[in-house]
Amino acid sequence: MHLPYLLLLFAQIVFSSPFSDIWTRDPTSSADLDPLLPRDAFYTVYPSDPSNVTQVTETDAFLKLLYGDEDVLQNRNAEGLVSWRLTLKDGDTTEQLEAYHGVYLVETEGRPKAPIANAKRSRPTDYDGPFYGARAANPYNSEETNKTRKFLDSKVVVGTHIAEVTLDGRILGWGHLALKDAEKAEVENYPGILKPMDIQGPLEFFRAITETSYPGETQGIHSAIEKRSAKANRALSWKKQENAVKDLVIDSQPPGTDLSKMTDFVYEKMAGEGVFIYVIDSGVELGVRNIDGVLEFTNNNDKYLQTDLSLNQGQYPLQDQDVNSHGTMVASKALGQKYGIAKAAKVIPVLLFADEQKGGGSPDMAEAYRLVLKDLRDNPQRTQQSIVLCSIGFDGGSTRETARQTLVGAAIDSYLDSISKLGVPVVLAAGNDFHTQSPKIISHIPMVLEDFDRPIINVGASTLDGSRAGFSLGGPQLTIYAPGAPAEAQSKHDRVSMEISGTSLSAPAVAGIIATYMAYNEPPWDKSRQGVDRVKAIKDYIASDKSSWERKPNSGVNVIWNGATKEDHDSVGANQCSTSKKRQGCSSEPPPTPAQPICNGVGTKKYADRERALTIIDDKFCPDAAKQGHLDEGSGSIARTYNEGSLEEVHIAMDWNPGENFKPDLEKCKSMMHEITDSCDLDSSKWKSGGEKVDGVVKYRWNVQRERQPIDRAKPWGGCSSHYKGLFDQNTVWGGGWLGDDFGHALRDGIKAKGLSPTDWWFEYGGGDDHREWTAKFRTTIGAENRVESVIEKIAGGIDVECDSG
Repeated sequence: MHLPYLLLLFAQIVFSSPFSDIWTRDPTSSADLDPLLPRDAFYTVYPSDPSNVTQVTETDAFLKLLYGDEDVLQNRNAEGLVSWRLTLKDGDTTEQLEAYHGVYLVETEGRPKAPIANAKRSRPTDYDGPFYGARAANPYNSEETNKTRKFLDSKVVVGTHIAEVTLDGRILGWGHLALKDAEKAEVENYPGILKPMDIQGPLEFFRAITETSYPGETQGIHSAIEKRSAKANRALSWKKQENAVKDLVIDSQPPGTDLSKMTDFVYEKMAGEGVFIYVIDSGVELGVRNIDGVLEFTNNNDKYLQTDLSLNQGQYPLQDQDVNSHGTMVASKALGQKYGIAKAAKVIPVLLFADEQKGGGSPDMAEAYRLVLKDLRDNPQRTQQSIVLCSIGFDGGSTRETARQTLVGAAIDSYLDSISKLGVPVVLAAGNDFHTQSPKIISHIPMVLEDFDRPIINVGASTLDGSRAGFSLGGPQLTIYAPGAPAEAQSKHDRVSMEISGTSLSAPAVAGIIATYMAYNEPPWDKSRQGVDRVKAIKDYIASDKSSWERKPNSGVNVIWNGATKEDHDSVGANQCSTSKKRQGCSSEPPPTPAQPICNGVGTKKYADRERALTIIDDKFCPDAAKQGHLDEGSGSIARTYNEGSLEEVHIAMDWNPGENFKPDLEKCKSMMHEITDSCDLDSSKWKSGGEKVDGVVKYRWNVQRERQPIDRAKPWGGCSSHYKGLFDQNTVWGGGWLGDDFGHALRDGIKAKGLSPTDWWFEYGGGDDHREWTAKFRTTIGAENRVESVIEKIAGGIDVECDSG
């Protein structure tokens, strides 16, 4: 009859013992006497591929085998596992840990070592290509495709990345296969692989062609475009942009007018309002300022899509990762405030990873299109107001038929089919290879996939006089031309524009004009047409004489036009200063650099604890920037992200143009960041959202990445429950306004300091109906609620809390 009592007493002794990990560590280790002694070292460990559930589970088990369950904690948010926190005792090392394939980065927790935001998560290898694509023999047989994937894992070069290409849950095939000759032969003959395999080439950005090297040629390469008539509802209101860049002026040039006498861009004042443009590229520098000192992108809402590979490589989604600013230039030409057409449209950057040697390239482009399709399906209300834009392609077949025989070509063709069926137009750059390939027609993927049932809008480049640009590809799959030789757009560096030639900047002009029409109360195409037929109607309209015309007589080159008539120009007084851009009433000097910081504002629901943010700035970012002394590789910034995945994930950066004679100064960095912090959010001494300030050639900035509860709910609060489960108490703690940056480690450490040795610890950031910001669950000895309450009250800053018990 005393047996249950004895078992209960034994459990209490075990659970309350400070030696809670005696089965996993040497009981004679002095570090086990107190888990909070300075001897302990804390590390943050990041998974190689957070989206690979199987690998993450295996890595979790591996870590616990090495260090014991109690000293391996999962850092989680609503999206899933972000990282692990390890407690290393005397004698523990990270040697095995750093060599494990499921781990990409191990960093010490605390000062002075700072997280490296752009650390590469893929492991380097000596393999430099070629890379292959393989289609699944039977995509509908999941057992077979899983078996094939395991086979491929055993054949590719160790440490390389396999890109899985999927559609609606089915595995279509595998890309970026790093195979040596013997292994390639085995894979080609494997029954789960469909022959032939294809060699995958690098992505090609259609930019920066020197027009003077290639005089315009028009014979035999332009598309024969049928002229159609349609009537648009012209109850519109027009604005002018004075002294606009020349290629923008051309976009609104009415038929029969003299371009040499025009200086202004005339556009419908609500051009693009309510329209979303997905830009598949290297990223878009959303915070960049144009030469006038104002934001080039003012209508974004921090919405973005990002491939897992880009994410795992540590790329920040709201920045341009291309050294030549490709994504930013494309977006600014479509909807930028100074260089763009549809100035009220919203951009959705779709960030892919372009580096083929590190796992990116064409398979990741396929993934980018899949993400767009998924986002459109998840937001059906957006389909009638969306455009997909891409100025990147790759070699993979000179015809539509051969392109569809490749893995990535077939996958993208399927995605484009589904996107078109949603009624969403896809606008692509035709390509720049006229002088380097034969025949002289569109041949890149995905542009070459265009046909009657795949109504892609392929855009060629014209010169300023309306000729075909010498480099621009054409042929029967071309839809329309737009200025692109040259064209000027915003770079990813503040106050720096770039003038380049390429179809890359022609395609966004067309996307911007389509966005302009979409914002009309009555779009000019037949609105009764839906799905693919709607896209065909849009394509027909922009190629008609209502939205394009032949600038150079008898050239056969129809150049896009936004429909602004001569009367529309006259109504806003456009082009009245054509004799001199500097004449009084025509010129406007750029506004001076603001004397005060530009603040993000806690109203964005993105804010962090002031003291913790300044500690990161003073002890981590600024010392690291001063020590580095130069821009990050291939970037115009020194940028770091801290507290990754938590509510107080902060991004801190210094930006300046490459080539500037500037070296970061430790004290100057601190001073500027402190000024930004304390000049903003004056109504709150505790919570800060950051901002930016320009000083000379340098912009200093910091901001919080994740939304939390509105600022009026930021006051610390919490709750808890404790339920008797026989041998232990099951505890749940929740709250808001505290534990915003450490995944609950302070709470757990405080409970351990009370001698409670919490087990089965689980913590996750995520909201609830009661406005909580996080939840923690754990087991303790029986009757521990008073001690749990005291820990909560202390860590949260003196709040009153009483645990529900039962």
